Amino acid sequence: MKRFVDLHLCPPSQDAKTTERMANLAAEMGFRLVGLTFDTQASRVTKLTTTKLFEDQGLETVSRIDLRPRDRNELLMSLRKVRSSFDIVAVECHAKQVAPIAFRDRRVDLVFFPPGRPKLRVSELTPRRTRRPVEFNMADLLKNDSAVESNLHRVLGVIRDIQRKHLSMVVSSGATDWLLMRAPKDMAAVLSVLGLDTTQALDAVSRIPFSLAQENLEKQRPRFISDGIEVVRPRL
Repeated sequence: MKRFVDLHLCPPSQDAKTTERMANLAAEMGFRLVGLTFDTQASRVTKLTTTKLFEDQGLETVSRIDLRPRDRNELLMSLRKVRSSFDIVAVECHAKQVAPIAFRDRRVDLVFFPPGRPKLRVSELTPRRTRRPVEFNMADLLKNDSAVESNLHRVLGVIRDIQRKHLSMVVSSGATDWLLMRAPKDMAAVLSVLGLDTTQALDAVSRIPFSLAQENLEKQRPRFISDGIEVVRPRL
């Protein structure tokens, strides 16, 4: 049975009714785990309240932050500040000097590209060896009706580059309200239309994001030291 994941929900912190409706809808759509996006100004109370609304619906949650650095130095500075405070750190690569660092730095979990920057090519900015997944957000196609055609061409280019570089792909909603949310199989169907085979499309909304979330949650455990190294206490 597939464990469906939407790693990019952005519930409005000041609108409890919309947040609650998003939580209800995520459960109805069959998601198992969701990523809840907060900014650095979000209070601990806000995070706990939002998280509880989703967990009350039987959903697992991870906290997420989106970084939109203007340059390399800003990215590195932001990573030092936020890495220990969020389960998932995603970086929007809208500048050529940002993308190579985001792909290489182990503190980054996901990268995504803004649809409005067609000159940025994944194949030109990606290091030869990287395990960093690239995220595609459905909201990029849905928010601006006048730019659907150009955004679609941009997404097609990204998918071709991802396949050429043999990168992993994650599809998320990027939803800021319940109207932008989409069921997991609907998101996978869009990827299939855009060129991924059925297995790859379903993995992008299940296996790949779920594994990423679980790996990061493991790192939050006290016994974790680094990849492959844990503290093991003898049984008494």
